Amino acid sequence: GRYGLTPDEPAPRSLDAVGHKHGVTRERIRQVENDALDALSSVLAQSCLKPVQNVFVSFLRRHAGVADASDLVPLRRRAELAGFNPPAVLNLLCDLRGVPVTRRGNSFLLLDSALATRCEQRLHSVLHSLKKPQSIDEMAEQIAPLLPSVPNEARQAIVRRLLEDIPHVCATEDGRYFLFSRGAACLLADILRRHADPLHFRRMTREFNTAVRPDHRRGIGHVL
Repeated sequence: GRYGLTPDEPAPRSLDAVGHKHGVTRERIRQVENDALDALSSVLAQSCLKPVQNVFVSFLRRHAGVADASDLVPLRRRAELAGFNPPAVLNLLCDLRGVPVTRRGNSFLLLDSALATRCEQRLHSVLHSLKKPQSIDEMAEQIAPLLPSVPNEARQAIVRRLLEDIPHVCATEDGRYFLFSRGAACLLADILRRHADPLHFRRMTREFNTAVRPDHRRGIGHVL
């Protein structure tokens, strides 16, 4: 299947792979998938799926609104899931209308898709306007009006995960975030202020990359 709902299925499978297995085109598989998702989004189907949805919503609430796919695996023992693969089931639910869970990368957030997008836009706007690295506390405060009923701990966890998917956002080792084009200069200025003498550009680049997380490090041509 497309989602890998059973434990022995690979997940997810591409449209091409499913089409090849059944001897039809990827476009035909897309049509069948869209029809199935529309059917599963109906009022009747949503009513039947509500117990399954509630399992995941309750789980996410206990985990500050964010969980990785691997965190969900123990839910397979729940009777509501009938032995199906929990990450795959939630992946499917996220593609239905009206489900208050959003997928970002390999994680799931207790937000509907439209609200998650508004939060991402707000975070990007803040980082663009402030031009300096911001802590998770500061960023969580910025989206508090969008998530008024969400506890601060959960809001921080959601912000941290959303920031991971916003293009060109860098994270420092001490947990601050910035847009590379706007906040890198401020981080470089902080590095220079810690030294009485001018720094060679190679050392400056090395210290910049020491300050940011390994997956956000850049070459000399990008840093300077």
